[in-house]
Amino acid sequence: MIEVLKWLQLAVSIGVIALFWLIYPGIMVVFATAGGLCYAASAIVAFRDHRVAIWLAFAFSSLTTIYA
Repeated sequence: MIEVLKWLQLAVSIGVIALFWLIYPGIMVVFATAGGLCYAASAIVAFRDHRVAIWLAFAFSSLTTIYA
């Protein structure tokens, strides 16, 4: 079950980057993509069961849910 959640989080982080490219114009997409890449990086590191990365990925997921 945990592996499924990790894959789901990674898929969502990549989907968020794709949606940022569709939503934001011009220079805003650069900053949004930087945030999205941090989200994807934390999701990838969370696969290795680093506790800090898991909480960081959870924080990115929460912020994405709140501001979406």
